[in-house]
Amino acid sequence: MSILWLIIKVTLLVLLGIFLALVFILLVVLTAPIKYDCIFEKYEEAYFRLSLSFLSFIKAKVIFENGKQDSVVKVFGKVVYRHYTDDVEEVTKEAVENTTHNAKVMSKKVVEKESRKRGESKSDTVKWQVVKDLLLDERFFALLKDILVAVKRVLKWLKPSKLNFELVIGKEDPADTGELIAQLTLLYPWYYKYGIVEGSYDKEGLWGNIYAKGRLYLMTLVKIFILFIMNKETREYINLLLRTRKGA
Repeated sequence: MSILWLIIKVTLLVLLGIFLALVFILLVVLTAPIKYDCIFEKYEEAYFRLSLSFLSFIKAKVIFENGKQDSVVKVFGKVVYRHYTDDVEEVTKEAVENTTHNAKVMSKKVVEKESRKRGESKSDTVKWQVVKDLLLDERFFALLKDILVAVKRVLKWLKPSKLNFELVIGKEDPADTGELIAQLTLLYPWYYKYGIVEGSYDKEGLWGNIYAKGRLYLMTLVKIFILFIMNKETREYINLLLRTRKGA
């Protein structure tokens, strides 16, 4: 009996140790900052670079330059993932076309299946009335308010600690360029801390660069999601949408 009890105690201690280790890892992941810095510039050619660092030993970098993409993920300095593309525009265009085609085919199949299932028993008037009732429901406006609040919090979460930019604008007529720069000068108190706006009087176009650096905390994002989903009216309206869709 004592041996069995000892085995049970050891098993429980091991399970407790595993549970505490998982909780510790989760807390570290949620509270450790994800450091980022990115830069985008367009002069002769477009260039974009995004660097991420998590717990100092996990690093990732994505670079787009001259139609080429180079992505790499490193753990303790060792490359665990690498992706290089010679022509991003061509690959992206092909991927978009394939995705669009597949989406159209899938959408057509879903519509045909649903049409056969329902036998198109509901008229367009009834469907419109259902949509109208959903949009006029007071909980819909509460949901919109919650969404706007959540978006505002996410933007605040994404706000960089450092932001610099340079913008050069040129119009076909130098007089028009001067007029535009004069109008933008009215906004100078809003952006002078972050960058400059200049005019190009001999060439038409738009050039410049923007650099951002900051830290992201997953705990804050989880908190934003919890605050959004815990709102009673929001949950009630989402449940209403699900019930309406299920009964459609």
